[in-house]
Amino acid sequence: MLPSATTTQDGTETLDDGASASGGGGEDAASSEEPEVPVRPGAYRAYPINRAPSPETERGATATAIANQSPLDAESQPSVESDHVVVEAYAVEDPEDPPSAVVVDTCFGIERKRLLALVGTGTGAIALVLGCVLGIFLPQSKGSASQQVCGTLCGSNTALPYPNREVFGKSCERWNLESQVDLKTCEDIELYAAAAHGCGCPDVETPQDGCGMLCSDRSEFLPDPQLVVKDIKNQEFSCQDWQLKSLFDKDSQECVNYNAIGVLCRCASNEMHPDACGGICPTGEDFFHSHLHPIWNTACGTWDTFSRYLPIWYNNDDDETCEEYYSDVAHGCVCPVLSDVESECGTLCQQRRTCNPICQDGKSEVPDPDLVVRRETCQAWELHSRLEVHEVVCPFYNMAGAQCGCENEPAPDACGPLCGGASLPDPKKEVYGQTCESWDFMSTYLGPAYGDEPTENPIIKSCEEHFSAISYACGCNDIEPPTEGCGTLCGDGQAIPHPTKVVNARTCQDLEILSLFEKDTKQCTRYEIFGTLCGCPRSDVYEEDCFKLEHLQNETYYFGAGGSVYSVSFGDDGYFAQIQSNGDLFMIGLFNGFDNNTVAMYGGGAPCGLYGPRSGSVSIIEDVLTPESNGPSKSPEITNVIEPSVCVYQAELKVPKLCDSDVLLDQSKVDSGEDV
Repeated sequence: MLPSATTTQDGTETLDDGASASGGGGEDAASSEEPEVPVRPGAYRAYPINRAPSPETERGATATAIANQSPLDAESQPSVESDHVVVEAYAVEDPEDPPSAVVVDTCFGIERKRLLALVGTGTGAIALVLGCVLGIFLPQSKGSASQQVCGTLCGSNTALPYPNREVFGKSCERWNLESQVDLKTCEDIELYAAAAHGCGCPDVETPQDGCGMLCSDRSEFLPDPQLVVKDIKNQEFSCQDWQLKSLFDKDSQECVNYNAIGVLCRCASNEMHPDACGGICPTGEDFFHSHLHPIWNTACGTWDTFSRYLPIWYNNDDDETCEEYYSDVAHGCVCPVLSDVESECGTLCQQRRTCNPICQDGKSEVPDPDLVVRRETCQAWELHSRLEVHEVVCPFYNMAGAQCGCENEPAPDACGPLCGGASLPDPKKEVYGQTCESWDFMSTYLGPAYGDEPTENPIIKSCEEHFSAISYACGCNDIEPPTEGCGTLCGDGQAIPHPTKVVNARTCQDLEILSLFEKDTKQCTRYEIFGTLCGCPRSDVYEEDCFKLEHLQNETYYFGAGGSVYSVSFGDDGYFAQIQSNGDLFMIGLFNGFDNNTVAMYGGGAPCGLYGPRSGSVSIIEDVLTPESNGPSKSPEITNVIEPSVCVYQAELKVPKLCDSDVLLDQSKVDSGEDV
């Protein structure tokens, strides 16, 4: 409904209702007339729709205007409990150009508002009214031809049937409220009419020339009305809302979109379009990624549906071919046969991409697309930047672009070159899985702001904390480990026997760098364990001709598997456990003695749900092959840990040649699978 404003002889403006604009139906303006509402200059109060105050309150609210009221402190006003949301505003008549008014107000009942500074432009009489209803401002124009609002959603004097129903992501009550305060609510008259119909407004009929039901069999019943799906333009609604939108959409070219949406909403009768591409993969095969794998937050399976049910001319103003149009999606979903990555960002890329091209000048083409940096070609980095959906990662692609030869600028808080401007001694040396050259680009182009989100820890907490150890490992001058660090893995300062051995998902040489710069003394014991696993000499070296099982008492042995470290000990206080990254123990079981002197038993570990407490065993195996091949073994060593069934663990401990008095397992029989 579009109320209009008229001005009386005494200069007072009055409002009256015009015709309803509720889409497919509405009531004639002549069917009801509302009383005139005077609008006077000065300070006065406004109340939310459908929350009229009592007559006594209303009389007080329309009292004589308050002139020259000084600004108030909003925080000093008492928070009076009230059902009314009150706002005070100043209307300025014949102001200077530009006029200005400062409004300080406290809104009771729903929320308190901040101090608002209003600046108007133009000359003549201007009236400003601010409403504090759910954050919506109520504009009125004095002397204008009409009030710029739509009116009530269902028409004058027609109650809203279902105020709490959700339509197009908003409650019907919200639709009705916005309709009365903002003309933009009904700018899309078809969507507005669909909302009125969805909210149950009477006399709002579906047009005969709309696109109709989502399912081609014209069934109004959807398999899953509440299922939320996106279209190719990234609009997202429930299937129920999509059907409502389709009923009122008169654009015949949009009907193909609703046919594809119908398929996503599980309509079985919809047919593929004859002008469709027939699949995102150029050769028609299925893609390697899961159908749920997201590309631009839309599943590969959904993209495949678009390519089969949407004609290639839809949402394709540049007349791209099927291969060009779905090129980035085909690469992201990994089709079996792929052409080269398109050098230019196509239609879908332009609509969906979050990050800029890896070259800051805005050109998608990179100086050398085939150059390999960070184990990817530069053209692949451009593709990754197109498909990235997390804005916080975008600076990383700017850094990769610089490494590819683009003339990009570092982030404002970048840490600077790794060696402070000096040349890297060995750019190709690997530290923590990356070359020193790559680390240099990272420190040069990124800073503490990278990845810094309120809910997560920043990737770079500080330049010194993040890059000092790397600078030291890369051989930069004037970088020394802190004196309070945990020191070398082999406590006596000896070199690591096996620097490239992988322990706890890192090489031993990388673990030593971490140990040198680790200032948390609680972690030092953990690095001592890593030293043992990296081959640092143990204290329990046995020089006797044979090994006795009693030597296992009160000793602890470790095993690294991926990111886990297992600990096995024997004796009264022995246990079998997994050591967490924070140093805590996750108990597999307590030592329960030996079974036939060859298998140590562990039980009563941490609970494992329906499987009861965890348990484990450690088989003691004589390493009879070691003396013949690599010389005598000096210390016992855990060679593997497995979990053959849920929450049941088994480990194997090789020991030097056992004395004849001890029962043993023959390693040769273990390897051959014979009974032992």
